[in-house]
Amino acid sequence: MKTLKTIITSVLLIGPTIAFAQPVAQGSYNNVTYIAVLTTGGITWTAAEADAIAMGGQLASVTSAGEDQFIYSLISSDASLWAAVGGGAVGPWIGGYKQGGSWHWSDGSAFSYSNWATDQPDNYGGTENYIQFYSDHSLMANTWNDAPNNTTGDPNHVGVPNPQGYVVELVPEAGTTSLFLLGVAVSAVYCFRKGQTAIASRPS
Repeated sequence: MKTLKTIITSVLLIGPTIAFAQPVAQGSYNNVTYIAVLTTGGITWTAAEADAIAMGGQLASVTSAGEDQFIYSLISSDASLWAAVGGGAVGPWIGGYKQGGSWHWSDGSAFSYSNWATDQPDNYGGTENYIQFYSDHSLMANTWNDAPNNTTGDPNHVGVPNPQGYVVELVPEAGTTSLFLLGVAVSAVYCFRKGQTAIASRPS
């Protein structure tokens, strides 16, 4: 099987001008493949979920301590997935969201497990409806926080960046070909987004 580095290199050769996102770690747990994706400049939860769906998966649901620890082992392998804030850090998005006052997973899994940081979730500002990994005391920690969809656009979170990545869950376990196509999908999604941004920024 090709290594993740080889797959990333192949994708960058296909689209050398795409520098918006890249898979930086991957692995399987209970026959499910997880991909940690780094995004340049941060990303909202809804954009991350849309990208995950475009790649053939969804943002990761976390339904057990073992699964949580495995995902953390992936995202803690690359410090660039974490954005320092004060004495702590904002980590990647996962698939949790709040609706009707209750928490859910975007793939429909039962929300039967959680790993909140101390005093979380607190719904600060009344807009924190999505789940990210989060550390309140170091660069990385295996704990969660509730956050707004777009932190940088929220007046209650001035100076706090959007997460710099997200975790995609693929079922069944992806082989080499699937991971290669995933890389192509990452490039395609961000190429499209760049084009849309360029169009929107043109003077009328």
